[in-house]
Amino acid sequence: MVHHIPVITASQAEMPIWVTRHCISGRVGIRKLGVRSGSHTPQIPTVLPAELPWHPNSIITEENEDNEPDENTELLATGSMKMSLYAKYFKMGGGACLLLMLVLSLIIGQSASSGSDYWVTFWTNQEQLRKQYANMNTLEDQPMNVLAWNTTPFPGSENTKLYNSSGISVYNTLTNMSSVPLAGDNQDAMTPLCPPGDLACISRRNYIPPVLFSTEVSLYIYSGCIVACVLLTLLRSIFFFKVCMNASIGLHDTMFRSILQGTMRFFDTNPSGRVLNRFSKDMGAIDELLPILMLEVIQIFLVMSGILTMVSIVNYMLIIPMLCVAPIYYKIRSIYLCTAQDIKRLEGVTRSPVFSHVSASFSGLTTIRASGAQEMLRKEFDSHQDLHTSAWYLTIATTIAFGFWLDCVSNVFVGCVTLSFLVFEEGILGADVGLAISQSLILSGMLQYGIRQTAEVVNQMTAVERVLEYTKIDKEQGINSESEKKVPVTWPSKGAIQFEHTSMSYSISDPPVLRDLNFVIEPAQKVGIVGRTGAGKSSLISALFRLAKLEGSIKIDQVDTQTVRLHDLRSRISIIPQEPVLFSASLRDNLDPFNNYQDDTLWNALEEVELKDSVESLSHKVNAGGTNFSAGQRQLVCLARAIVRNSKVLVLDEATANVDPQTDTLIQGTIRRKFADCTVLTIAHRLNTIMDSDRVLVMDAGTMVEFGRPYELLQNQGGYFYSMVQETGKSTAEQLYQIAQQTDIEATRSQKRNSSFLFLRLAGHVFELHRGLARRGVQSVSRIFRVRRLVIELVPCVDLPRVGCPSCRSGGQTFELVHKDVLQHSSYITMAKPLEYF
Repeated sequence: MVHHIPVITASQAEMPIWVTRHCISGRVGIRKLGVRSGSHTPQIPTVLPAELPWHPNSIITEENEDNEPDENTELLATGSMKMSLYAKYFKMGGGACLLLMLVLSLIIGQSASSGSDYWVTFWTNQEQLRKQYANMNTLEDQPMNVLAWNTTPFPGSENTKLYNSSGISVYNTLTNMSSVPLAGDNQDAMTPLCPPGDLACISRRNYIPPVLFSTEVSLYIYSGCIVACVLLTLLRSIFFFKVCMNASIGLHDTMFRSILQGTMRFFDTNPSGRVLNRFSKDMGAIDELLPILMLEVIQIFLVMSGILTMVSIVNYMLIIPMLCVAPIYYKIRSIYLCTAQDIKRLEGVTRSPVFSHVSASFSGLTTIRASGAQEMLRKEFDSHQDLHTSAWYLTIATTIAFGFWLDCVSNVFVGCVTLSFLVFEEGILGADVGLAISQSLILSGMLQYGIRQTAEVVNQMTAVERVLEYTKIDKEQGINSESEKKVPVTWPSKGAIQFEHTSMSYSISDPPVLRDLNFVIEPAQKVGIVGRTGAGKSSLISALFRLAKLEGSIKIDQVDTQTVRLHDLRSRISIIPQEPVLFSASLRDNLDPFNNYQDDTLWNALEEVELKDSVESLSHKVNAGGTNFSAGQRQLVCLARAIVRNSKVLVLDEATANVDPQTDTLIQGTIRRKFADCTVLTIAHRLNTIMDSDRVLVMDAGTMVEFGRPYELLQNQGGYFYSMVQETGKSTAEQLYQIAQQTDIEATRSQKRNSSFLFLRLAGHVFELHRGLARRGVQSVSRIFRVRRLVIELVPCVDLPRVGCPSCRSGGQTFELVHKDVLQHSSYITMAKPLEYF
């Protein structure tokens, strides 16, 4: 856009005169005409004879008001301030190809914008030159008619006359070097530019017309520039927001993945509100505010670069005041950012307690209303909100103070430029003053706005910084690591668990919560874990799932769990927590999240827990947290999930603590029936749930103090387990003692009965029992037995290790020995093959 500054003559103050800044032979022409140059005007040379050369000494400045101002210095300062942060942001935005296309579209788009403005100036010059050349055609026959130019409209201004005073003419301009008074007073002539007798030299025969573009061609070129500018601007916007969208998605997914792989220590030390703050407020700033601010800053940088380039082409002297004020702006910006960044971080930190308080209040809304604690919670919320508001107020106050100082420097800068023209008035034209002041206002305004925007970009980049912080949290070791051992699909096949000198702490600085644990859990044993608060019961389960760093080893079926991939380890162990966890999805997704099982398997599991009649289909909607199910039904869904997985190791965190007695009985019975062949670890908060267990593990201060059968532990009246039972009350302690005694009696009978005879549904064969595999060079024949009726007598071989599931081979067929779960507790040779038939 081309701007003009009105100049008023001394004799006609009421009428503006639009003039250009071109002069004849330097500064003489304009001073002779008694006018001063305008601002932002196209440079139109006055038409002179070929013998009289002219040279432009003007500035072409275009300002595209559709673009935002910019300053490249501050943008570079912002980049150098924390370049790695910006590099990570744009690296997530796309590959090198996309970024290269973005940079090219930005540069070419701004070039098209600046080129279109420059072409308008060039086109205007062409049209004015063409009009002046047309007027020169009349000088060939009537050369003295130049005196009539005092009433000729100036090219480019159709409604105003160059002069309204009759005492001045172009004749004086051509014949005198000295100034001509506006009132027409005669002055002594100095060296004439063109002698009066030679005015006929201004003619078509002596004037060489320049080569001009036609108006039609100029219009086509300008239209092409406009179309190219629009298309390139649209293209660069598409590329830029594509990069920003990719960066936003990449940051969100990376942070989410990092949190999913984070250690449990992270969740113990970071409340949910703090995590929600990153995903809500910070990601909102990255999604909505940061791309717009960045695009404005880039546009400011490009427009500023275009203006400086045009200024340097036309009049490089105006760059000097720019370079003088830029360091002052930079210093103010540095001081502001030093404070604003910390305040912005403080504002983000004080916002997290607000989110945490709101989240906790929603979770415990029923309890809050039941206990009448609304007023107390409201005061706590007001306290958190006031703290956050104070930090937010500081953010606004620093921004206002920053703008105030920028305004002060800008006003001082413009005032100094204006004052300099008053001090150095000699030889300075009015157009120079207007041009300098207008350029100073435009450039200082751009610098001011650009600095504000770059500072705001830096402030919003704290959101990127906070998100990237969560991408660097400590991650659990061995998540799908290729260096970890890949276990067979059938592992674990037995469920034997062995702790060897196992110790665990949640962090390096914290004391160990488990200390030198050594015990063995046999396959299919039911083990209850008891202890007072802080004894280490939950930490024992955390160690089994590798939720923290361990010392020593935990072996499942002779495989060290620290050498197994974390995903494989946790997917092979089932857990039913005390608080059931259900997701907002279909019932099928809650039972089988990874779609590994058929619908029949899922329906059978629902039938086992008596939920089949309560749901219409597997696509039954489950609300967030399972609020459309009762507490007992939610626990039954978790039990059905464990039945579907059919893991050999099951962990129960007192799954029946918060359910009604009927559901408790159903869960206990289902566990005993469906998980009879599995190793079950039960964290007991009620002793009656583990008194019928095969073993009881008593924990205290992270160490194992007792481990054995419940009845045996109750015989030690000085033991921890005995004291815990006695603390329940006399009547309850007697009931618990009777349960333990009855369980011990049944276990003893079963062991005696199966230590002498094993029933086999086969008769009339003689078997040879083998120890291990004969091909390994081990003594193959151990005993020979004769089948008597339906009973085969096995002699104990205590020196032999226990091997898998016992079987009997006869006539090429394999027969399973009766009560194989009992056999696993005895030391018998368990491989047999027929020798002869009766």
